[in-house]
Amino acid sequence: MPNKLYKFTFSPPARLAWLAAKIYKVPTDVIDIDLSKAGQFDSEFLKINPKHEVPAFVHDDEYITESRAIAKYFHEFFNKEEDLNDHWYPSDPDQRKVVDEWLDWSDKRHMIFCAPPLLYATSTYGMPWRETYGIMMAIMGYKVKNDKKYENDMKNAISEAETILSQRKIKEIEDLNLGDLAVFLESTLAFSLLPEIRYADYPAFENLYKVILKIPEYKQIDEEFINFIQRVHHLRLVGSAPTLFTYVAEIWTSIKFIAYVTWNRVSMAKL
Repeated sequence: MPNKLYKFTFSPPARLAWLAAKIYKVPTDVIDIDLSKAGQFDSEFLKINPKHEVPAFVHDDEYITESRAIAKYFHEFFNKEEDLNDHWYPSDPDQRKVVDEWLDWSDKRHMIFCAPPLLYATSTYGMPWRETYGIMMAIMGYKVKNDKKYENDMKNAISEAETILSQRKIKEIEDLNLGDLAVFLESTLAFSLLPEIRYADYPAFENLYKVILKIPEYKQIDEEFINFIQRVHHLRLVGSAPTLFTYVAEIWTSIKFIAYVTWNRVSMAKL
């Protein structure tokens, strides 16, 4: 049975696992689970991850979830070039502890980093989220847009990461670790979607981005992500506005979705 990595191009954690798979040359089928179309609620995927989240990795009938755990798993079981890849997750206990703390830091701030830009995208009329989940996406987007706490928390997290990164000398790929990849990918939604978050204002992040672009395996992941982001920008710029009939239809869509997950007893703790 082939290995299988389940990912979604827009998801920062899924892109971390996908990039790690490429770096460690993991032989695996890469399967896209489109969260914008509720692919994570498919009955077959729920067998793999009942929490309906990506990424997920299947290896020898073992299911590994959570992006950082998957990246570490790749380092342990698929690392064919130990010396070359040691900088990603150092064998030295003290250095590895630092990387673990950095990984944990970004993991705990995942939604703080992502909530404003995520809801900016998911509430955009014309994107599949509105068609799939209905009016709830517009309501959540409105709430986040008008509650400055979300924006302030996001900016504080980015500034805190900027301070930490500025204390490092990151010039080449060999200066990077898995924690750097995680922090960078968590930040990409904000830098790519929100006009007020610019690399020019965060020189350490801008430098990190330039170094990460040197990773050959990153090219495909970045291209797919940019194509997805450009669709959001296009719809925001020239997309049509919803009508009263549209809102009524979206209310019905949300009712049907809630009924579906309720009937199938799907936990919505982490939608």
